[in-house]
Amino acid sequence: ATPAPRAAKVPAARDDEDATAPPAPRAAPRSMAADEEDEPDAPDGAPRRTQELPAAAPVELGDPLQSIPPSFGPSPSKQLSEERQALFERVRASPIDPDGYRMLAEHFDTANDANRSSLMLELARALEGDPNAAPRTPRLILSATDRAGLRHPLVRTEAAELVTLTSPALCRLFPAKGRDAQANEEFSLESGKGAKVAADALLASVRLLGMRAPDVFVSDEAGPPFSALQTTPPRLVVSRLSVKKPMADAELRFYAGRALFTLSAELLALRTLKRDQLRAGLEAVGQMLRGQASTEARIIREALPARSHERLKALWPKVAKTLDLSALMEGARHSVNRAGLVVCGGIAPAIASLRAKKALPVEVTELVRFAASERYLQLRNRRLAKK
Repeated sequence: ATPAPRAAKVPAARDDEDATAPPAPRAAPRSMAADEEDEPDAPDGAPRRTQELPAAAPVELGDPLQSIPPSFGPSPSKQLSEERQALFERVRASPIDPDGYRMLAEHFDTANDANRSSLMLELARALEGDPNAAPRTPRLILSATDRAGLRHPLVRTEAAELVTLTSPALCRLFPAKGRDAQANEEFSLESGKGAKVAADALLASVRLLGMRAPDVFVSDEAGPPFSALQTTPPRLVVSRLSVKKPMADAELRFYAGRALFTLSAELLALRTLKRDQLRAGLEAVGQMLRGQASTEARIIREALPARSHERLKALWPKVAKTLDLSALMEGARHSVNRAGLVVCGGIAPAIASLRAKKALPVEVTELVRFAASERYLQLRNRRLAKK
């Protein structure tokens, strides 16, 4: 039997603390790897519990109530702390204004905090549209905890856990259709002039995210360079245009990282199914849990491992009536964008890729907020340390 998917626990309260505000001092120093978000895996078959968040609440750029402790360098003066607080408020109020990040870069340079200064300067240049940004492939391999940290707070709720547990059944109920789902031309280095660059981008995503790649096929449909499909088994497709003509390495890595991360159990259904399909599928889950007989309920029952039923029965009465599919789908979109940024290795090409695909402004804003977060700063520091 297929094991039930498990949602790794990552405390939401610390997820989006921005890099502009170092974490408040604790009683005993400890690294990020020893924080609460590094809870060990649950025993086999035991679903991970996630912290419930208000799904409709916007994710702020850091915690506005967080105190302003000293940076890594010498303790700043009162004047420096007041200046820092004012700059924090500025970027939180206008998270895509490059001037605020440029001022923060100068501020942290004065405070002898080179890491944060460098990140703020990169953000400022990215928002201005840095034409010379061509980051190398990150030399970094994410752990399961790192991958869990890429998930947006909106998909770390008990409602999201319900969708995660039922994701294989939902995708079985509504398999992908169309030409891409039936495509039989396997992607290879001989697929075209751009095939090698596309293959390198996919391999970088597999290595960095620590996820296995499914079968990859060439798509004749118009769409992004890489897409994920909820077939059985799931597959990736690479666009014909991408294999015919080489694209910029960093942008390809962004799209490849997004597509591969979409295959996560927590995100697959939310990223590949339509809202009406998700709603109908979850109604079938409810029928199955109530013991009602229907074709859809039978498909759900056959696709779900028996060990997941107990947790589903506990979750259903708590979240079914208030489940916000729009918020979950939005959180899933922001999550794959975060993965794309990390695989891409640079903020400028990630933002350029979002703008090229005419992403909604909220996508760019949320990506910038994550790029300014303590979580991304730590990943960035690890990547730079390996050069």
